[in-house]
Amino acid sequence: MNRQISGIPSKPLQRSRISLKKRSLPLFRRIRSGYMGSYRRCLFVSCFCGSGFQPREHGLKKFRFFMQTRPGTYALVLVSCSHQLIQIGKLGRLAVQSGYYVYVGSAFGPGGLKARIAHHVKISRRPHWHIDYLRSVLHLNEVWYTYDSKRQEHRWADLVRCLTGATIPIEGFGASDCSCKSHLFAFTAQPSIRSFRRRLCTHSKVHEKVFPKK
Repeated sequence: MNRQISGIPSKPLQRSRISLKKRSLPLFRRIRSGYMGSYRRCLFVSCFCGSGFQPREHGLKKFRFFMQTRPGTYALVLVSCSHQLIQIGKLGRLAVQSGYYVYVGSAFGPGGLKARIAHHVKISRRPHWHIDYLRSVLHLNEVWYTYDSKRQEHRWADLVRCLTGATIPIEGFGASDCSCKSHLFAFTAQPSIRSFRRRLCTHSKVHEKVFPKK
């Protein structure tokens, strides 16, 4: 029976019932089934933006699906929106200022870059590395990475230190097992991956491609 209520045909009512049925599904079902394509993209980006959003399980699964288990070198671009004093394990205290921080590391253990970046996306309850202490108060904004089979973290640290506006907030950060002054660098403005790539091409003729991920 094609009944009409207040002059509204039955087809729009059927569509509204279907949409209500979709909205009544759990959040992960809507994301997986594709009902919320735009929301799914926004949610994935929010995992890496300084919006105070804590990455959830489906966000981590999306990122793990994207990365590969190959070894490589990476740089975390972190954002600070406040001034605070934090303790970095036995290294000492670090006065965190508002701005950007870049941490350079490598992943040559089990799981490669996929496992290491997934670790940095989460907030570590039991900090192990220096970056774990800093990650608890900063937001992960961007990741630069390469699947180069050679260890490039020391070369990357030297190149990031030479970028415009780079300063060393604390010596020895992430460099307890090497001769580098630090693997952490502070910036007042967001560092450019294009400038980093240009310096990398100038100083290294043989190097795998560097990818950014926001």
